[in-house]
Amino acid sequence: MSERELNRVEVLAQVDDGRLTVDNAANLLDLTRRQIFRLLKRCRQDGRPNRSQVACNTMARLCA
Repeated sequence: MSERELNRVEVLAQVDDGRLTVDNAANLLDLTRRQIFRLLKRCRQDGRPNRSQVACNTMARLCA
């Protein structure tokens, strides 16, 4: 995952945990509120990866 994607995962996790509002997340990611809700729905269905898992998977792909 790119740094941008990692940032998106982190912001969505903060929204899901209640530490950040949907409006603030939309502003940070330069997306609409509707897009944030769609991304949250997909993350909740698929299960969100934590940052260390994403980093390990990315490194494994780069080294292979």
